Amino acid sequence: MILKNDQKKYYDTLEKGHCGKTDDFIFFVGRALERTINLYLEAIPNVKTNFLTLAEAAKISPYSKDYLNILARRGSIPAFKLKRNWLVSKEALEGYIRSHKRRGETGTGHKL
Repeated sequence: MILKNDQKKYYDTLEKGHCGKTDDFIFFVGRALERTINLYLEAIPNVKTNFLTLAEAAKISPYSKDYLNILARRGSIPAFKLKRNWLVSKEALEGYIRSHKRRGETGTGHKL
């Protein structure tokens, strides 16, 4: 979704793209897509109640916020970003913890 306030910038970056300078256009479209997804996610009432921030997840898991951030960025736990915060469902976090307890891992690289 291109906001009304961004229409001029959209046309400017589109024109640059037609001239072979695609970087500005690709960046603009990426930012517009991110903003659109955030607007839709914020409109869903259960998003904030059914998901935990990584700081909240760290309090109920054996993993630090930083380690959970690495897992989220790698796709090792199903998480998504809403604005600046990674969110993960409690069920997904518990599933990850269960699967790694069976392997004897703690998340710090050490065996239990």
